[in-house]
Amino acid sequence: MSPQISLIGLTILLGFVACSVQAEEPATQIEEMIVLKVQVMEKRPGQEKPVTLSQPMVQTMINLPVSLNVGGKAKSKFGDQEHSLGMQMGARFAKLEDDKYELKLAMSLGDQRQPEDEPQTEIFFENRLHVRTIMKSGETKKITISPYRWCELTINPSQTEREDFPKVSAVPSTAPGTSASSR
Repeated sequence: MSPQISLIGLTILLGFVACSVQAEEPATQIEEMIVLKVQVMEKRPGQEKPVTLSQPMVQTMINLPVSLNVGGKAKSKFGDQEHSLGMQMGARFAKLEDDKYELKLAMSLGDQRQPEDEPQTEIFFENRLHVRTIMKSGETKKITISPYRWCELTINPSQTEREDFPKVSAVPSTAPGTSASSR
């Protein structure tokens, strides 16, 4: 038998032993979940009601980044430059004391316009928002962006309880090729 085949066999054997001999490890803990709702609103002079420009809502875990990309890229018809269209958002929460959270949010809204009477003109525009703020759970915070545009941020604890998630173990509970009843 060649040394290479023996080494492969030993590796496979050690893999089976490692899977079948396991220490009792606690299930992976799920961090606190939180729901973030962002509304970007605009009300120009003469408008009766504000217009919602964007209204994403995401559920995430504390201390983990979350991102949302609704849209894509568009290539200029006059060159190789790409432009962002739609909405891109990234956020991260950190838990502070007294039911307070630090929110870091970056958001961009991109669009394209083509003037009907000017085929040699193309217009891409993008609005960017970067916010760092402290909020309490259940609070809605209004942030003025301009005289006619604002952002409303709302955070709430997730309605999903930890017990709703399956317990996850980092180590398989049975050896490959066996079942729990055969042990």
